[in-house]
Amino acid sequence: MLTAHYFARRRQAEKRAKGKPAAEVTVTLDELMAKLRANAYRCECTGLPFWSDSADRFGPTMPSLDRIDPDGPYSDANTRVVLIGYNSGRGRGSDADMLRMCEAVVAMHNTRQKRPGGP
Repeated sequence: MLTAHYFARRRQAEKRAKGKPAAEVTVTLDELMAKLRANAYRCECTGLPFWSDSADRFGPTMPSLDRIDPDGPYSDANTRVVLIGYNSGRGRGSDADMLRMCEAVVAMHNTRQKRPGGP
């Protein structure tokens, strides 16, 4: 979690240095750890555990600091710890947008499974 917190702060500092709008980062490591404990060290949105292997340092299952309102600050009330794949897929969209995409992926997968010869 230290890495996600560090990168959020660094990205916003780089934006400020370039004269671009930057989000304030006020969430603390203690607050982030409390979020992790509250969700049994799993992604708040998927319930999947976080994991990595030595070959995939920044893979889709690493923890990521997500702003619920993408235009808001990195505050305790506006952040959650999710899979980086979830955060990347959602982008500036909503959780409902992400759900629609996931449902479409499952539907396409199921359609392909029914074809002769499989996927």
